[in-house]
Amino acid sequence: MFKQINDLSQSPLRLKFAEQEFKPATNLTVAMGRVSSKKQKGDAHHSDQAQLDTISRYIEREGLVLAHDPWDVAETASKHEKRRNFIDMMNFVAQSQSTLQPIKHVVFSHQSRSNRNRESARELEALVRSSGVTLHCVRDGLRLTSMSPLEDWIKWDLFNNLNEKYIKDHRRNVWDGMTKRIERGLFPGKGPFGYRNYRASEDALSVFVLADGPDRYMKKAFELIATDYFSLAQVHCQLESNFSWIEKRPSAKRLGKLLRNPFYYGDFIFDGQLFRGNPEAHPPLISFDLWQRAQDVLDGKNRRRVTQGSRPYIGMMRCGGRLLDSAGKETETLCGCAVTAEEKRKSLVDGSERTFHYYHCSRNKSDGHCSQRDTGFMKEIGRHVNYTEVEIEALFEAVFRPISFTPEVCAWMQDVLRKEHAEKSGTHRTQLSALQDRHKMLERYIDKAYEDKLLGTISEVHWRSQHAKWTKESDQIQSQIESFCTEKYDYIEKGVLLIELAQHTERIYKNATPDVKRKLVQIVSSNHVLRNGTIQFDYRKPFDVLAKSTPKENWWTRGGSNS
Repeated sequence: MFKQINDLSQSPLRLKFAEQEFKPATNLTVAMGRVSSKKQKGDAHHSDQAQLDTISRYIEREGLVLAHDPWDVAETASKHEKRRNFIDMMNFVAQSQSTLQPIKHVVFSHQSRSNRNRESARELEALVRSSGVTLHCVRDGLRLTSMSPLEDWIKWDLFNNLNEKYIKDHRRNVWDGMTKRIERGLFPGKGPFGYRNYRASEDALSVFVLADGPDRYMKKAFELIATDYFSLAQVHCQLESNFSWIEKRPSAKRLGKLLRNPFYYGDFIFDGQLFRGNPEAHPPLISFDLWQRAQDVLDGKNRRRVTQGSRPYIGMMRCGGRLLDSAGKETETLCGCAVTAEEKRKSLVDGSERTFHYYHCSRNKSDGHCSQRDTGFMKEIGRHVNYTEVEIEALFEAVFRPISFTPEVCAWMQDVLRKEHAEKSGTHRTQLSALQDRHKMLERYIDKAYEDKLLGTISEVHWRSQHAKWTKESDQIQSQIESFCTEKYDYIEKGVLLIELAQHTERIYKNATPDVKRKLVQIVSSNHVLRNGTIQFDYRKPFDVLAKSTPKENWWTRGGSNS
């Protein structure tokens, strides 16, 4: 038996390896009570209030002092990036470490209330290990510090893994239930405005039924928008007036989204895919034809409202008015908004109805008051806010008055046109050939990928991804090809008009159709600005050297010219 030779009872060597009690720098603490959803805030079994009561008793027993009111939140614990309140609390603790009174305790009622994901767990661990913070999980009897024994950290890791497994199992169970509903033709969620979820009994499957009132609201919305006589704002305003007795009505913005939803004709979209609905458990509110007509209107297809096709001068002019100050006087700020056309219907004495279109500045009052949209200001200077189509044509007619052509000039212009047309055609052919080659290559890619998918050499997911990408690019290229062809014929057509214009000038414009008038004006001039009954414009080449008036910018008023 060996005798003790060296006394290490007070040696730094023994203290180095001996377990020492961890002593936090302060008794300041923060705490959080958390539930997963707002619905659980009143639940007696898992309520946040029960957690806060547990935390409060623990803090009092341990002699801790709250540095902030306890966080009482309803948020997920499985998605770290969405834990706004948790991140706020962690930042609050981290920022305090550089102060004279740092927070050294974080308290939860139990571990699953702190996190259910790896990112949140790692953030808590880093705070404990690097900042000398103590983590308390009251109901689990777990207290973690930077000097905690390994078995406590194993317990912490075990809890984290079990919680993560719970979330994954729960998510898998939910997904299984959702896919079963989709297979049966049922949307796995709450029906949109106009429908309500219904169960015949507790064990019965949840189905969709029409909600009395909201269903008539949405049906009327589709009918009104499909007529193409009303804007979305006008439809919403009319529905607000007719269905004011419905308590929760959609806003105009939400109504626009609802009108896009295929749910109303019997199908539904989930995870970006369209699925067929079960008509027995998902009754259609409207027909597919009505829904499609509404989509055409919302997409701008086959519109009967004012368009370039029906009103040729839309998109040609910008407003030259000035913004008004609070006293109603013009400032130096130019309006610059597009000049649009508004449709007005008037009933005649014989009972028939006639449509008129008036051009005016498109600026909304919320963007500032424009002098040319302010009726009072325009009245003071003897002008009107609105212009008829006849008045607009009269303004553009003056564009051609100063232009004079001789036979020599006509021949010169024809020569210029031929050279420009040859150059443009060559560029078109090169670009068109490149687009056609790429389009054929994409078609080969699509066919080959489909064969590989059938043979099993590529996965379904990879095939869908590549097919979608190539199909989208192929459609875009096809649109470009069609656009190139249209551009070419449009250029040739304008060239013919140019020669005719060179020979007959003003008479051609007066007798032309509205569409031809638009093209003639665009050939000769550009940068049209409407201001107080006048139009400012720039002549295009070679018309700038052929005009009689010398200034580049020319002003023409109703009934005459005003240089």
